[in-house]
Amino acid sequence: METVGYITWAVGALFCGMNFYTSFIRYPLHMLRGHSKESFQWVSGVPLLGTLLVIISLLLLREHALFFWSGMVLLLIDTGGPLWFAGSLLYRRLRRLAGPGSTDA
Repeated sequence: METVGYITWAVGALFCGMNFYTSFIRYPLHMLRGHSKESFQWVSGVPLLGTLLVIISLLLLREHALFFWSGMVLLLIDTGGPLWFAGSLLYRRLRRLAGPGSTDA
């Protein structure tokens, strides 16, 4: 089962990294290459799949501290996962509660 844990961790890490890349790295690289904002095509990563695979691997590799903590980091950077979805919903709710005249600090 340990081998399955390593494989699911690696594939989950790939998807989490791809989601992070498409959300935060791809656009600045496009601009650094000298392209215009209008020429950029937004793409989506693979939502939820990376998170599910990392969680499965954490259950299979729970006695390995390195995989546990790196898996936690992967869960935090996976912009297609439920943590980011819940965070965005909370952010929108708090913005709505703050009202239209509020300012960001």
